[in-house]
Amino acid sequence: MNTLYTSWTPDVSPLSLGSGVSVWADYNFDAEDEFFEDYLKPRRDAYGSRSWNTDARIDTLGDFQARFSALGNAPGYIGFTTPTRVNNGEPTNRYTFDDIAYPEGWFWAGSSGQTIWAEDTKNNLHGSSYIINNPTIGSGKVGGSFVMNSDGDGIGFGGVDMTPPWTMAVWVKKTDSLDESILLSSDVAAIKLEQWNSGSKVGFTENGVSDHSFDYGVPMNTWTHITLSASTSETKLYVNGIYNSSIAHVINLPRKALGRPGKFMRGELDELSIFDEELSSTQIIALHKVSTPKYRFNFDEGSGTTINDAMHSAVTGNFGSGIAAPKFVESLRPTGKALAFDGNDEIILTNMPTINGDWTLSAWVFSESNLSSATLAAGSSGGIRVGQYGDPTKVGFTSFGIADYTSSYSLPLNTWTFLTMVRTGLTIQVYANGILQSTMPNTGHDMDFNRLGSTNPGGSGTSSDFFKGKMDDLIIFDVALNADEVQMTYNMESQ
Repeated sequence: MNTLYTSWTPDVSPLSLGSGVSVWADYNFDAEDEFFEDYLKPRRDAYGSRSWNTDARIDTLGDFQARFSALGNAPGYIGFTTPTRVNNGEPTNRYTFDDIAYPEGWFWAGSSGQTIWAEDTKNNLHGSSYIINNPTIGSGKVGGSFVMNSDGDGIGFGGVDMTPPWTMAVWVKKTDSLDESILLSSDVAAIKLEQWNSGSKVGFTENGVSDHSFDYGVPMNTWTHITLSASTSETKLYVNGIYNSSIAHVINLPRKALGRPGKFMRGELDELSIFDEELSSTQIIALHKVSTPKYRFNFDEGSGTTINDAMHSAVTGNFGSGIAAPKFVESLRPTGKALAFDGNDEIILTNMPTINGDWTLSAWVFSESNLSSATLAAGSSGGIRVGQYGDPTKVGFTSFGIADYTSSYSLPLNTWTFLTMVRTGLTIQVYANGILQSTMPNTGHDMDFNRLGSTNPGGSGTSSDFFKGKMDDLIIFDVALNADEVQMTYNMESQ
């Protein structure tokens, strides 16, 4: 911009049709309008001054900007409205860093895989990787992760910096130590995994003003949950949910990009959440304590006859030869797909190993009929029913050849419900949208969940064995989640 103002001379040839200012925004596809306006305005001002006055400059860019700023806004200027603070404990932006394809109708900037997409599962501030380099997908702490291993592995968001109060939380696994590495950046501020000249301590910077570092460095090769939470007067650091220290200084939270060219971290990032409020210590502990799924099927393939585990195991689901296939349909989420089962003969078979001991299964369920014995998921020894045998209006669990256990909970029809079943010893708890609804006994079966949509592995039989409706985001844990974890899982999955 300095060159534009002090050195550039407009073409005044009668053959010239004019010139203009443009922005190359190949990794800011979903940037906020205000972000672009903030970026363009000073350049547009300088360009306008040079276009209208082509004489050699006798002052500096700073002199011009000071004079221009003194003019104030033009009559009738409205500008951008400051976003209303939500203050409800929910993220403003959330990035899972899972392996997710670009939305339907989008095209790769180069060859397939040259750029990757960072979905904002809460709002629409999605990100794209830089074209020259991009992160790879790792196994992650919860689902996939972004692996950063070069100085070009950034993600552009194009968000306007957030004034305090705010909270930022992320899982980090550092694999190399640098003198300086940046998590979030903008033109005026940065959140740093390793603050410059601090001995690799976590910190933040107000560009050209001050650098600040906490007396804590993230350990190598260990998943660590880092939270920075700012009031209007201080910034606190929490590590793995526990308060570490605070600094009596605050900055606007940068949301332009993940990383900064030449200053990218080395390691993995997972589950980045940004809040427009200062979270309490209890809320921050809750952010850290969500258990990791063993298997997860998002059903986002959209076509074909195979579904893949988003946790990157070797477990897959097969529609298979001779088995009627459920259909991919639009999800309840802004992006992605769900699976629709017709209640007659549609089933998916998985190669899921047996889970010994306690387990938890969660899924978004859209039931369309009260069919007796309608099965959401089953294994060789038992199955989860959304319509139990003998009482199709109730959710239940069947131990094959032993007993049908019926809860007191009825799954509503034609409504997306986040259903969770938790086996703890000889009991199974039923949760709906994070709230405990019923507890029932069971015989303590280990489960393999190798059938989705029916108990019948052959894909044929009485229609009462089959589920009629839609299913999305099936998640299986090899532990029994407690009530707080069930609620937190629902909160995360409902974003």
